[in-house]
Amino acid sequence: MGEIVKRVVERTEEVATELNNIIFIGLYIGLNKVLGAGAKGLGVYVGKEILNLMKEKYGLSFEGSDDPQVLLDRFTRVMINDLGFAEQGEIDVQNGDIVLKLKNPMDLPVLKRLISENITPAIYPMADAVLAAIYDFSGKKAVIEGIEVDDDNVTVKMKIIS
Repeated sequence: MGEIVKRVVERTEEVATELNNIIFIGLYIGLNKVLGAGAKGLGVYVGKEILNLMKEKYGLSFEGSDDPQVLLDRFTRVMINDLGFAEQGEIDVQNGDIVLKLKNPMDLPVLKRLISENITPAIYPMADAVLAAIYDFSGKKAVIEGIEVDDDNVTVKMKIIS
């Protein structure tokens, strides 16, 4: 029989995040190698789950406005202030073009690792949540057009398509 080991030190947020990032790296690499571009469809489900969390636990609401910029600013506040996803975030909406800018997002190590292995992520969870939010408040579909990583900044370009 094996030794029973009990944790004696509290797990830190840094350790938990590091482990989660390693899990995501493995999943992203596997998704890209096994499913390729077909993995993008999985992002829809991931985005919906994040959006549901933001609405149910953190009170995100799209009531009282029909301006996409106002509504996505609400999304950004929950993403940054409640979820702590990045040091800073901004979503700009211009004529159906959407640009999500993040400074030091929590998944930056994942993105950098994928880029170092010449892998473009098939899904990007927080951008997928933005797409879910757009569909939720407008009924319109949007797609991710590109993800750029520059030092500690991530920029995701999206477009409303219907």
